[in-house]
Amino acid sequence: MIIKEYTAEIDGLMVHEDFQKKGIGRRLQKSVMDQFKDKTIILVADGEDTPKEMYRRQNYQYLGKQYNLLKIYE
Repeated sequence: MIIKEYTAEIDGLMVHEDFQKKGIGRRLQKSVMDQFKDKTIILVADGEDTPKEMYRRQNYQYLGKQYNLLKIYE
């Protein structure tokens, strides 16, 4: 979590695959929302590997893409 003046950012949220689809991710996000009611919650998620329907049900709004690159020196 990255907490700033007006936002609380959830970055890198993962639930082990053995425990997915049990509501754990939803409850973790709700906990953040409950703790920081006065802030805008930002969720940084992998667009290729995320439960998009869960995010829609939680009223997240898609804002855009972000690319992360790593240069490997050989």
